Amino acid sequence: MSGLSFDGNIAANNSTISGGGSFHYTANVAGNYQIVVSRDGVNYDPGNPGNKVLLGVGPPGANTVTWDGLDNSGAPMPAGSDYPFTLGLHAGEYHF
Repeated sequence: MSGLSFDGNIAANNSTISGGGSFHYTANVAGNYQIVVSRDGVNYDPGNPGNKVLLGVGPPGANTVTWDGLDNSGAPMPAGSDYPFTLGLHAGEYHF
């Protein structure tokens, strides 16, 4: 993966309360993505109600994933910029 970035609903990486924005990445293979937006920048547990997990399937090439600005419990994330997040891509398994 490369080109990992976030564009908020205002401009650049800034967002209003529950405004969200779009995550962008480029992958050389198709795969299932998992983006975890951390409320505190320390805990990246996808099951944490205060974080937000975004799941989906992305094709090879440039991908955009939209986020509504809400956490896992449906509460608005605070306004801000530089939201801490991780992105994982599961592109397959090999069994021996």
